[in-house]
Amino acid sequence: MNKQQKSLIVLACGLFLFTLSVPVLNMALVTNDSLYSQQDLMYYLSQENQTEFAHYRTDNTWTYSKTCFPEVLIDVVDLDGVASVWFSYKRSNESQWNNQSMNPSGLGENTYFGSFQSTVSEYTTLFNITIFANDSLGHISESELYGLRVDYSYDPPPEPGLSDLFIPITVGTITVILFSAIVIIDKRTSKKTIISTSNLVDI
Repeated sequence: MNKQQKSLIVLACGLFLFTLSVPVLNMALVTNDSLYSQQDLMYYLSQENQTEFAHYRTDNTWTYSKTCFPEVLIDVVDLDGVASVWFSYKRSNESQWNNQSMNPSGLGENTYFGSFQSTVSEYTTLFNITIFANDSLGHISESELYGLRVDYSYDPPPEPGLSDLFIPITVGTITVILFSAIVIIDKRTSKKTIISTSNLVDI
């Protein structure tokens, strides 16, 4: 085997090895460029948007205390079944999101409920809410951006004063007096009836 044949064999082997390595290189490039890890791909975003979010509402959004517990309710429906629901919340003027789980509320077959604790120092505090749902196949769906408003009053409701208690006490007193008077009159009437009856018997 001459030198030229050896060179051709080496070149052919190099081309063969390069051809085998191309798919591996492509896989590596795809993996590195992917936005999701293998663990994330187990819960990849739903491409069909089968999860439906409806009837979003809030409760317990009026408080006389700086610490409040706003409530979030929403109906979630998915043909594959709903495995879990949670929501993310933040103040509208902040960037940090916080997650809070949601549970079946008992108010409806598809209604989920969740609440979070917050400290407010203004008359009105606005929050941003986003709902997430994980179906039984592992698809995650995201709702639109919702709003939540907490109204805070510095002045608690007034305590009942003496003037507020005067009318109930007066009415109660008058009722007791009238009832006692009726009982006394009834007893006296009964005694007179007995005396009159006894006099008739003596005659």
